Amino acid sequence: MRTADGAEIAAYWHEAPGTVRAVVVVAAAMGVRQDFYAAFGRWMAERGIAVLTFDFRGIGDSAPRRMRGFSADLFDWARRDAAAALAAAESRHPDVPVHWFGHSLGSQIFGLIPGHERVASMITVGTGSGYWRTHAPRLRIPALLLWYVIAPLAIAIAGYFPGARLRVIGDVPAGAMWGWRRWCLHPLYLGGEGAALRAELAGVTQPVAALLFRDDEMMTLESLHRLFALYSSARVAFRVFAPSRFGLSGVGHFGFFRQRNGDSLWPIVLDWVDRGELPDENKGDR
Repeated sequence: MRTADGAEIAAYWHEAPGTVRAVVVVAAAMGVRQDFYAAFGRWMAERGIAVLTFDFRGIGDSAPRRMRGFSADLFDWARRDAAAALAAAESRHPDVPVHWFGHSLGSQIFGLIPGHERVASMITVGTGSGYWRTHAPRLRIPALLLWYVIAPLAIAIAGYFPGARLRVIGDVPAGAMWGWRRWCLHPLYLGGEGAALRAELAGVTQPVAALLFRDDEMMTLESLHRLFALYSSARVAFRVFAPSRFGLSGVGHFGFFRQRNGDSLWPIVLDWVDRGELPDENKGDR
């Protein structure tokens, strides 16, 4: 998949065997490779929904052989890579609606994507503001250590963020990591980039299904609502679930996409795409 600025982005289609009634574009969390979402893509495709996954530049199969000095930032990911994925989805299946499925960062940047107004809806899992003060209390000190010590030193030494070796997310280009640091240290997160960017986010009007699991180790209810305060014109349906709501012992930040949880959780996406419906929160669950 080629972007408007000529970059080659690795992408993969999970195609339905028969008639396709919708397309879902999966946008990954920070540092996560597209193959993490492959089981979900296959499951949806078997049920008539074509799924496109892709690696942001500098991540997974879109990474160069040498990461040191590789230029890529969060705006490249949103305005070029994600835009190319949306265009590819529309080109391949022009007669069906396209839905955006963002995992964490993959939904945070939705309002920055050129052409996002053509998307039928967005569904999000494990998203929210990444501002460090909205993290779960046990993560706040580690977050400050990451942003003020670990990331600056690692980038200075390696020329990129070597997350795979450090076992902190994955390998990330320096520009993207510096941008994420800037966002995570600002109370408005990406909204701290200025009034023009906040206006872009406020211009999103699509329906959004915002899902959060209570055992998410990274995102909190406060962070979820802080993010969507920036998406002030979107029609957001919030759902905060206990894993026990689906007969599971845990989901966390990444468990939604693990194959062992698929039969319990993935029908949520199918019902949203087909009918715009979501299960009740079942607030009595803990």
